[in-house]
Amino acid sequence: HDRAVLREKPGTITNSLLYLFDQTRDKNSSSGRWTEYNWKLLIPEYGEEVARFYRDETVFFWRHHKPKLRSEGAPLNETAYAVIFGLIGIEIEAHETKDWPKSLNAAEAELACRYASFELNGFPTWFPKLFEAYPEIVCNFLMREVRYELSIETPETETHYIISDVSWSGQWAWDQIAPLIYELLKKYEPKNLSNLDKLLKILQGSTLSDDLVEKLASRKCRSLKNLDHVACWFAVWTGVAPDIAIAALEARIGKIAAPEKQTVFAMTFITHLWGGRRGDGTAVRQAFKTPGYLKSLYLLMHEHIRSKEDINRAGTGAYSPGLRDNAQEARNNLFNMLDQIPGKESFLALTDIAKAHPVETSRPWILFRAKAKAEQDGDIEPWSASQVRDFHE
Repeated sequence: HDRAVLREKPGTITNSLLYLFDQTRDKNSSSGRWTEYNWKLLIPEYGEEVARFYRDETVFFWRHHKPKLRSEGAPLNETAYAVIFGLIGIEIEAHETKDWPKSLNAAEAELACRYASFELNGFPTWFPKLFEAYPEIVCNFLMREVRYELSIETPETETHYIISDVSWSGQWAWDQIAPLIYELLKKYEPKNLSNLDKLLKILQGSTLSDDLVEKLASRKCRSLKNLDHVACWFAVWTGVAPDIAIAALEARIGKIAAPEKQTVFAMTFITHLWGGRRGDGTAVRQAFKTPGYLKSLYLLMHEHIRSKEDINRAGTGAYSPGLRDNAQEARNNLFNMLDQIPGKESFLALTDIAKAHPVETSRPWILFRAKAKAEQDGDIEPWSASQVRDFHE
């Protein structure tokens, strides 16, 4: 009976389908997604026929419903049952159909994009395959929603929509979408710093050339007025052209009159450069990770993020790290990375820091680290008897 109703009115959801959907949901699942490939879970209790009814009708459903996008007025924090059913149908079809995307036409690919925008915590598992088959359709869809998201953002409130999804789980599209985001950022500066961070993560993680990144970042550093955004762009610039960027950064900090604002600017810069508390530097490109540049950055950061003002959290229990915590850790990580790089250049950089460090009491310890590095670099394998003879001769 339900099947007859559904064929008569495509795009309808019956109470039977809703009930079966609820039975397929694993209440203990930690996937954080709307859908999983799990229609066969119905077989033990309801039998093959009922399970296949659920499977067939969800697959049939998705082509007969057109989700209303957020950019078209759909609520930002709600997902209708119809959208979830469509996602289930696509999930099943994509899982069970060989070369699934090739069986779709352009209109169906566009429709699938609409559903994909509603998945929780990133994109559906089938979305990268759809992108491989229809890269232009997917990229145009994503950019349309990115532009919408930027049109509704505010400096204070994150939008948590397509920009987050592409930056977090859309690496497969970065190379193709990065030039489009680049052109967008040339003309427009996001209001929200978190959105800017995510867009820059896409740019810098793509194959976009260092030269293009440098041109955009240097222009932004010279033209923008918002210091938080300027600091973020200086981190991008330092990642691709540290020789020019570090000198410009020092000059820019010098133009800020209030010492406390200089400190905030330096803290914002170094946390963007280092990538927060992760310490892996993945947020920007890596050209600054040489002894000379690390030395310059470490001394500059110590000048404005003074160790005597550091927060000591040891023994204070659980806490939520703030900008100061992240900044002083990133500053110290500059030194730790320099200390780990073998070779004479690193040794000389450490001795230079020992001479110029703004905290005089820290200088002997840094000189000790330089001596330890020289000893470590000189700790070679024991010579053989023949090598001793050759050296003697």
